[in-house]
Amino acid sequence: MKDLRLPIQDKVRAVRLATVASNLLQVDAERIRILREYWSNS
Repeated sequence: MKDLRLPIQDKVRAVRLATVASNLLQVDAERIRILREYWSNS
């Protein structure tokens, strides 16, 4: 059972990391978009 449990934990961890990474990328894209609008208005 231990052998089955570890890969599942690794998959869950990988999915969480991917979710966090994609959220960070989304935040960066949003920030860049806001900065571009700010620069074009000033």
